[in-house]
Amino acid sequence: MKTKEIEIISEIVNYRRFADAADNLSYSHSVLSKYVTGVENELGIKLFVRGNKASELSLTPEGRIVIPAIQRVNDDYHHVLELVKRLKNGNESIIRIGSPLRFNDFIEQEILSDFIGANPGIKVHQTPKLSVDLLKMLRARRLDATFIALPDDFNLDALLGIYCDGYDVDVRFIKNEPVQYAVVSDEYFTSTSDVANFADLKDYTFIFPISNENEEHSIWRIAEELAYKSGFTLKTMFSNVYDSTLLRIVRKMPAAILTSDPDENYSGVRFIRISDWNMGFSVYFLSPKDDKRRSLQLLRHCCASFADGNKE
Repeated sequence: MKTKEIEIISEIVNYRRFADAADNLSYSHSVLSKYVTGVENELGIKLFVRGNKASELSLTPEGRIVIPAIQRVNDDYHHVLELVKRLKNGNESIIRIGSPLRFNDFIEQEILSDFIGANPGIKVHQTPKLSVDLLKMLRARRLDATFIALPDDFNLDALLGIYCDGYDVDVRFIKNEPVQYAVVSDEYFTSTSDVANFADLKDYTFIFPISNENEEHSIWRIAEELAYKSGFTLKTMFSNVYDSTLLRIVRKMPAAILTSDPDENYSGVRFIRISDWNMGFSVYFLSPKDDKRRSLQLLRHCCASFADGNKE
C-alpha cells in the first residue's frame, strides 16, 4: 500500500457514509472507491460493506480487525514526519494544542495566556474541535497536547481506551464546572431574574457550534434530554462558529447559547443560570507521557498551577 492509500483508508472510517467521506476528503466518490478497491485487491479481503454512495458506511468483520492496524501505521508515519519537522525547525518553537468547541472557554484561554506570556518565544497553534476528535488527533500525533471538556457522566478511561488505545497519555484534571448558563438578549428576556428553569426558555432557539448529526456533541444531547423532561421539544440552530460572533444572532432573535463561563463584559446580553441543569463538565489536559520537551513541560506546569489555584 502507498502512503496515500493508508491515509485514505484511515480517514474514511471517521464518516458515516462514503459520500460524506468523499466530500470532506475532497475526492469524487468514484476516485475514493478506486482507492478502496485497490487496497482490497492488494490485501485479498474486503474491508467495507459496499452499497450505493448514500448508504451507511460499515466495515466487514475483516475490516474491523485490519483497519485499526492500518490506522496505527498511518499514525506512525505522521509521527515520523512530525519528528523530522521538529528537527528542522527546532523542537521548542511550536506547540500544537487542541481545544474543545465551547463558548467562553476561559479555562483554556487563561492557561494559554499565562503560558504565552511567560514563554514568548514559543508559538502556540490552537485547534478547536469536539473532544473526541481531539483525542483522535492526539493519538495520531497531530496534536502535542489537548484540553477536553466532558460531562460528568462520561467515563474518561473508557474514552481513552477507545480513542487512545496503546498510547500512554498523561491526564491532568483542571477544573469541574457544575453550573450552566444560557446567554440571552436583554431585549427578548424580560424577566428581572438572573435564574431560570430550562422550561422558561422553551420558546428560545439554542445555538450549537456543530452539526446535530454528530452524536458525540454532548452538550446538545444533555440539552435535548432536559427539554424532553421539561415537556417541550428543543429548537436548535447549528453554526460553524463558536466565539462571540454568535452574540450577533442572540441580539437579533430569541436565541440562547449554553456556557459554563459567565462574562458580564458583553453588552446587550445576559447570562441566566439554569437552575435545573444537573450535569457538570470537567476539563482535562492530556499529553503524551513520552514527550519530554521543555515547552510541553512548561505548559503542564501552567495547567498544574491553574488547577491548584482552583481547588476548593
